[in-house]
Amino acid sequence: MKHHRPFFLGLISLFLLAGCDQSSLGLFARTPGENPPDVVEEGGSSSGGSSSGGTTEGTVLINRWTQPLPTIRPVDILFVTDTSGSMDSERVAVANALSDFLGTFEARGIDDYCIGILRGIAGDETGDLYSKNFVDDNKCLCSGSLTSAQIQTKFLESFGDNSMPDQDEGAVCTLESGNDCTDDNPNTRCTCTDGGEVGLYSFHKSFIGSLPKGTTDEQTTYENNRDLGCFRNNAAIASIFVTDENDLSTSRFEPEGECESARQTLIDMGVSSFDPAGPASTYDAECMEMGGRFDFYSDVNGNLTRTPDLILGDMLVSQGLSPFVSAVVGYVNSETFIPNGENEYPYGYSELVEDSGGDFVDITLSSDQAAFNQAFTELGTNLSQQTTLITVFDLSSPACSGTLEVTVDGDDVMSYVKVLDSRRFTIAASAAGDVGSLIEARYEVCN
Repeated sequence: MKHHRPFFLGLISLFLLAGCDQSSLGLFARTPGENPPDVVEEGGSSSGGSSSGGTTEGTVLINRWTQPLPTIRPVDILFVTDTSGSMDSERVAVANALSDFLGTFEARGIDDYCIGILRGIAGDETGDLYSKNFVDDNKCLCSGSLTSAQIQTKFLESFGDNSMPDQDEGAVCTLESGNDCTDDNPNTRCTCTDGGEVGLYSFHKSFIGSLPKGTTDEQTTYENNRDLGCFRNNAAIASIFVTDENDLSTSRFEPEGECESARQTLIDMGVSSFDPAGPASTYDAECMEMGGRFDFYSDVNGNLTRTPDLILGDMLVSQGLSPFVSAVVGYVNSETFIPNGENEYPYGYSELVEDSGGDFVDITLSSDQAAFNQAFTELGTNLSQQTTLITVFDLSSPACSGTLEVTVDGDDVMSYVKVLDSRRFTIAASAAGDVGSLIEARYEVCN
């Protein structure tokens, strides 16, 4: 499957993360005899002083690497799903396609993999791995202890369960709908959204405890997920978001018409701002998305802070030297998607997947299992290949902010680059080339 961008193009913003331990750098670092030495670009300027490696500050350097033979590493595959009842048949179709999907990993020699399920809910179980009846042994299904047939059966039992809990138990919400609020505590609701629209929130909460910024509760969630067998050290992560609507993290968010009263409620509470509104709107029949977005993705003033870009950046930092790849299964094809109620393009999810160079699968194919299986075979072929690439690169000298330019086989890939600190950057796996590809980084040296 070719990854495509049927609705919009998103450019990755670069960010700096201070405080990285340079002593931990090393994988695929420039090695004498394997990669060319520094190339000082003719005409490079100098402002005096020298870097720790002896390179003069202000010099324009070029570092080069060549993609080595495939690196076969463990892979943790996370299915992050919309839990609303409208997704019951689609989840069954995804579960039925799992065997063909996993077959592509095994064909590539990747026989060490684990499968986990995250639900797009908010509350006490946000970010927790899920299985039907919450049986711990089934929350992370690993090839080391189960056959592929057993994994398929157990995954179908949980992911295809039409009674999958879809409520935000224990979540405290700002906006009330009346019918499902308790009399003794009107701010405690059975659900804070109209179902499944906080998948990126749950995904973020599943791993953010691995970073210093994680809270004590988030650290517990992460450690519990690891104890169950997923989020393994040195494993690549493949996240597949399955949904029939948007995530509340999107900046393309402007509920219309009848939801103005919900907006006014927030304003009356002292929330000074709520959107930014984007060029597209998301349909919100129950007017619940606005409150959920405020509670789980915004600061106290209503400014969007938990963005797809931030979540992706945190995942890349958490992964360290191991690749992260992604895909979204949703209404991504304008030619096959017929708007119906709240079914819509997966804004939010698509922004993260777009920025990570991921794939898109048309969920309308789920009505034809054979076609859906083929789509998942193509998806697995892409993702399995991407997990074998080197995607993290260490520069020989510190780069001045904003001067890094990266090409792969001569093509500009800066739309798929994130700068992690002054000496390290990542390239989305789908843009990192193939065996033998030449990666070239040009930058100005700063002390």
